[in-house]
Amino acid sequence: MGVHAWGSGTSKFTYLTGIDVAGASNRLVACYLDLNHLDLQAPSSIVVEANFFLGTSARLLGTVNGLFMTGNLGMGVEVSPAAQASTPVNCRIADNTGAPATRATASLSLTNASTFEFDFGAALVFDAIASVQYTVVSDAIAPDLLPSHVARTPVGKNVVVEFASAVSATVHMEVAQCL
Repeated sequence: MGVHAWGSGTSKFTYLTGIDVAGASNRLVACYLDLNHLDLQAPSSIVVEANFFLGTSARLLGTVNGLFMTGNLGMGVEVSPAAQASTPVNCRIADNTGAPATRATASLSLTNASTFEFDFGAALVFDAIASVQYTVVSDAIAPDLLPSHVARTPVGKNVVVEFASAVSATVHMEVAQCL
């Protein structure tokens, strides 16, 4: 709690590790990472809250099984290939300025369209979406002509909603990772 780790500020040392967490059940609160990284080795039951990241990021290295990151300032998130290849569980990354999250929302309004495509690439941490919820809103569709629609299985960080016929509508979508 309250650790200040600082780097040299030169490009030669931009990949320094300021804090390395390799054990389970840890809590990092009110730390200041100054030009070096927070490395989380296979995070399990880890809380990262109310920290300040200056020119740096948290790096997720290995399978994620229990990670809560919130209220951090300036935090970026880097995910190793090993962490991307696994299925993260029980994790929530949200409300961090400058960082992607494990939940995202978007709305898309189109006229006379049968396909609504959502790209959550910049908003999400991991490469896979675990849950999709969506709502269709339209005053332009006659009650007796309600078209069928479906959200297709997410591909990476993308989701497509398809309608049986062209509609003028707004689709509101919420996606989540790490269930």
